[in-house]
Amino acid sequence: MEWRQRMVAMQVEHEKQMMQMHVEACQNQMQVLGIMARLLCQFFGSGTDGLSNGLGALPPQVLHHGGGLGDVKPDVNSPSEFI
Repeated sequence: MEWRQRMVAMQVEHEKQMMQMHVEACQNQMQVLGIMARLLCQFFGSGTDGLSNGLGALPPQVLHHGGGLGDVKPDVNSPSEFI
């Protein structure tokens, strides 16, 4: 029975490691998507369309946040054009 407890403990530890690796991979993907979105916004926002020279450079809090896409809340101190 002792070997079974060790095997279960090893399986649990393996699952924890796999979950942690998955979380890190998701965070890396979100960072890459944030960088790509920022580049796209800066590229397409560089034209003169009458909206204060396009989108311009977006502050980091617009594209980077800790939660999922549903957790985005406007910053009280941000300019109204980003809300």
